[in-house]
Amino acid sequence: MGSAVRSVAPPVPVFPGGYGSYAGAAALTKTYSPLEVRAFYVSNGRHAIAMASVDSQAWFAAVQQGPWGISDARRDAAAQINAGHSGPTIAASDLVVQGTHSHSAPTVEGIWGPVPDRYLRLVHDQAVAALVAAARAAQPAHLQVGSISSRDIDDVTIADDTLAGWDIDGQISAIRATSPTTGATLATYVSIPAHPVTINGQERKVLGADYFAPLRTDLEQELGGTVVAGPATLGRQEPPVQTTDYTQLDFYARALTGLVLRALATAHPVTDPTVASSETMLEVPATNAAILGLAYAWQTPEPARTQAAQTATLFPADRSLQPPYLAGNTVGTPLTALRLGRTLLVSMPGEPYPEVVQAVREAVHGADLVIALSKGQDDLGYFMPAWTYGFGVAEGTDHPLFSVAPQMGDQVAVADGQLASAVGFDASPLPASLPAPRDFAAALQPGLQALAASAAGDAGPDGRYHPQLEAIYNAAVYNGSPNSGGVHWDFGDGTKATTGYLLTATGPQGRSFVDHGFLPGRHTIRVTARSAAGDTATWTTEVRVFPRLRAGIARRGSTLTARALGGDGHVLAATWTLDGKVIGRGTTISLAARDAERVRVEVVDGTGTHART
Repeated sequence: MGSAVRSVAPPVPVFPGGYGSYAGAAALTKTYSPLEVRAFYVSNGRHAIAMASVDSQAWFAAVQQGPWGISDARRDAAAQINAGHSGPTIAASDLVVQGTHSHSAPTVEGIWGPVPDRYLRLVHDQAVAALVAAARAAQPAHLQVGSISSRDIDDVTIADDTLAGWDIDGQISAIRATSPTTGATLATYVSIPAHPVTINGQERKVLGADYFAPLRTDLEQELGGTVVAGPATLGRQEPPVQTTDYTQLDFYARALTGLVLRALATAHPVTDPTVASSETMLEVPATNAAILGLAYAWQTPEPARTQAAQTATLFPADRSLQPPYLAGNTVGTPLTALRLGRTLLVSMPGEPYPEVVQAVREAVHGADLVIALSKGQDDLGYFMPAWTYGFGVAEGTDHPLFSVAPQMGDQVAVADGQLASAVGFDASPLPASLPAPRDFAAALQPGLQALAASAAGDAGPDGRYHPQLEAIYNAAVYNGSPNSGGVHWDFGDGTKATTGYLLTATGPQGRSFVDHGFLPGRHTIRVTARSAAGDTATWTTEVRVFPRLRAGIARRGSTLTARALGGDGHVLAATWTLDGKVIGRGTTISLAARDAERVRVEVVDGTGTHART
């Protein structure tokens, strides 16, 4: 496997995408985090695949401005890899490119403002460069795959641009490559099912990668190697801390980091050597004339286009009007399936509702894990099963506005099932029955959730683990009243507390964070709040505490192996030093007899806790 990182920092002012309208917006160059494209390449010696994630609001398969869409980047990257690479021949259909969908990242689609040719070309060139560099950096590796599910990371009850009470897809997935000789982390691919919407780029006049930036940094500090991260299921999947501030951004990223580490702590090795891919061009009969009109509006002369957009809600969209991407009202979009052992990764050309992803998972048999690559290969906005379309209209979300057609989700689910069969899985000819909404009455109740950063840890010197916790409260969707009396915590060990809370899109109301020390074991925390109208909301979350971690070293001849004594029992990373200098990374190290001096190892277990010996 190989990985690579390239910068897509804008050399010219660009518009942040995802929030607001073009009227009154400003083009920016100021950033609060790096803007990058990161690539992850895997080969079994006969077939190769790769994924790349670009810090952009999203990216179209093909654009009107020039040959600078995702399909162009995939084609150009494949050609360059094949021209100077000794590995297997690769095709554009072996590559998936995603936008990270940060709502403070630049738009390369229009919609929120014009896109400079210079910047769009830069994004294309750097995506190609990252994919090529990842292929050329390929080295032997062991792969492991893990996942974990959490309902705390997404909005279930808050209902800020979601459907209150409906089921979510909480699956966080991770693929890690390690050195076959030392166990050191080479690279990790992470897939997160939540909108990166903590920072409103247009409102704050700043660009960045939202939670992906601190998540990548945190994981690289804990594990080593390169972290490539992209969005999983996105439709209706909003974090409970959205549109707030940098404190909330870091808190949310720490919560996600803890969950990724837990997923890797229980990951299993990839022993099936299959690497495969398949692609099709999905044809969607579009029913949303306004969406098509945005693309046609791009053809008007630039001065008229800009003048008209100043008084309109949205700027024109830079998506290609040429076949196979558009013919009449039929929109064409590439769908790609990648197989890595018994893991299936399917591209999603926009923001799928969780019902779409669940339909694919239920239809595919023989896969240990199915990962949705949202904003992958294209961006056709939200797509859902047709039966759910009217609910978005009724609750006033913008999902119908940014949806090509009500039936698109059904088409994607069927096509992805067919692609799964093409890469060797047993798939039902049609998706299984879709899950029903969980609780229609939730929209009549106050929204309350709680989140821990992080939800698992090791006891410290005082015998306890001290996570940071926060409650998030919103009034009911229909005729809701404000909070009355704060939030009440029952920590499950006989202790209680009352605090303030986070009000989404507004900020903390009083002291929203709370710290509590938990003894080793599993703890169920119950949070309650009451509205001024007397309606009560409750939420439960779990914190798991392991015994205090101590590092150990097992010696066999000249080979030393790092051990986790206590903690969760897993060593995810280790750093070896001699005389204060790093001499190796990974779970094992070999030293010659002449180096048999005082060696120190620092281990990291599956909770992110560090210990030395």
